[in-house]
Amino acid sequence: MRHLNYHHPLRAATWTPLIPVLDPFRLQRTQILIRAKFLRGLGFEQIVLASTDDERYNRVMPALVTALKQQTGLRIVEHFRPTRRTGFRAQQETSWVIMSRVISSKDPHFRTCRRINREPADRVGRGISSVALPVGIDLTSMLYVAAKETAEDEISSVLHDPWTIQFTDVFYLFCRESRLKVETVSSVRALIGDRPFLVASGNVRSGLDVKNLMYAGASGVAVGSVFEATDWRKRIAEIMQR
Repeated sequence: MRHLNYHHPLRAATWTPLIPVLDPFRLQRTQILIRAKFLRGLGFEQIVLASTDDERYNRVMPALVTALKQQTGLRIVEHFRPTRRTGFRAQQETSWVIMSRVISSKDPHFRTCRRINREPADRVGRGISSVALPVGIDLTSMLYVAAKETAEDEISSVLHDPWTIQFTDVFYLFCRESRLKVETVSSVRALIGDRPFLVASGNVRSGLDVKNLMYAGASGVAVGSVFEATDWRKRIAEIMQR
């Protein structure tokens, strides 16, 4: 548990390692507002809005971010792929932008982009330098960010170059189609060292899942798909059980 950092920008609340992630293209605005207010009532101070399939960004995000700020007061973190024209996008009221370089991508643009709304990230001041690695067969990441399939036993070869994580604040490790294994988290933590904030995500279903990922070396555990279920309140309660 030594990797718990209560002051990190991705820390959604001081009392839990959970990082709530809502997909604005799979949930309607009213659904997101209901879930955000629920989280606010539990003491969360921040949510992440994220999606790999983000083609409707310009139509959805401006009004959504404004509504969230006005009705919940939550800090908002954006986590979307960078466009070729503008780089990473961010609404004016967004607090932070996770700038994930997908290290398994075959496209140099998704491996190296460092701009926010056309400006260099260091000039904007809201960027969180991140490396993202999807594990396993991830058809969505293959389609939208040209990610190569990375098996768990191939991770060490992907991370063999120390420059891969140089000056990286967040390492975002996720498994979209199956549960992320604690052995994978332990392996990545050993490879990247103590400093990067390691976010683990992948079909988390219980408080025990969270505890195991944290003891394996995660700094925070992102949960997202549970918010899309009809019984999402029940599922969140199960995940938050200690």
